[in-house]
Amino acid sequence: MSVDTSILNNDVNTSKIDRLISPIMNKIFINCRKPGGFMGSKMIKGMNEDHLPIHKWGFEHIEVKNDDIILDVGCGGGSNVNRFSKLAKKGKIYGLDYSKTSVNESIKYNKDEIEKGQVKIVQGDISKTEFNDNAFNIVSGFETNYFWPDLEKSFKEIYRILQDDGYLFICNEMQKRDTINPMIQYFCDIMDMKMYSEEEYRKLLESIGFREIKFYSKDTHTQEEFRQYIQNTKPFEIKYMFKRMFKKEYLNYLVKETKSKNLGDLLLRIGNGEDFFYIEEDLNKIAEFIPHWFSVYAKK
Repeated sequence: MSVDTSILNNDVNTSKIDRLISPIMNKIFINCRKPGGFMGSKMIKGMNEDHLPIHKWGFEHIEVKNDDIILDVGCGGGSNVNRFSKLAKKGKIYGLDYSKTSVNESIKYNKDEIEKGQVKIVQGDISKTEFNDNAFNIVSGFETNYFWPDLEKSFKEIYRILQDDGYLFICNEMQKRDTINPMIQYFCDIMDMKMYSEEEYRKLLESIGFREIKFYSKDTHTQEEFRQYIQNTKPFEIKYMFKRMFKKEYLNYLVKETKSKNLGDLLLRIGNGEDFFYIEEDLNKIAEFIPHWFSVYAKK
């Protein structure tokens, strides 16, 4: 589903971002794709903390040997590189990111492991790397492949650098079916994020030569998990975010397109500046924003 912006200022020749969000949010969204500068550095540090729950969930589905050689693509702030280094203590962990800011932050995060020679962080593009053939036991990508401009080319490169019986592991906070939520589709549109279905992944991976393809999905959150997910976000912060982030026309559009009456009511309350609290009823309403976690395992 594509976001219909026909209700918004059509007589003005401005970009979708300019019409829907504030300039400061524009910079934030750009920094999600390729972090840069002071704002990018702050965002990367925040991602190390905010993405911790899904990263832990992803690691439940992979087996890491003590001497594995591993490449983490889109390493961001370096938290997963560090996590791999604790599991493969006699191995070697590489982090790859095309953002110089991400590379710098990842180097800081893994300073001790780099000094010991266990970790190396490099800047580069996963669609064309300088790594040797059959170099890695594991290639991982957490919250990154929906930003890759050419998924097929990138998967072919990963296949080249994987050892026989090595595997690719992709872990994302969203999947294609989540785009039925107009808010998620909105984020995908303005950040040019590309979502894929299980069938699309399977067809592409098999055409390249991958086998034993498995999918994992976390469709629901327990109340405890959800409370952890939002515990650092206070009600007034959500209200502030909505009022500063979206123009009134887009909030109205979200309410119109939202299938759930409960969620629509909550959006209206926030958009109108009303206070709300994390009572059980509001938790259930906000939960509809949470996407489905999704991961892909594919063996060479």
